Amino acid sequence: MSFSETICAIAHELGHAAFGDEYSEDLLRDSRQEVRADRWAVGVLISKSAYEHAERIVGSHSGALAAELDVTVEFVDIWKSLHEKAVI
Repeated sequence: MSFSETICAIAHELGHAAFGDEYSEDLLRDSRQEVRADRWAVGVLISKSAYEHAERIVGSHSGALAAELDVTVEFVDIWKSLHEKAVI
């Protein structure tokens, strides 16, 4: 497991702890908890200013941003989805 994967996994598990999640065999509930834990972890690991700084350095490619921010591509993509501007 890479450094970035380890950091993201730990942050994800801390998200579960922050919400008091417990194991459940209910897959729908588990899925919601997984999404919530990922979003919490992304919020902890990627600040808006850090993301913007990284984007100025490496552009908008998720892989390049992930390397610059020391997170996984999945976490960059989650950050992007949470911060998309509405197009009207």
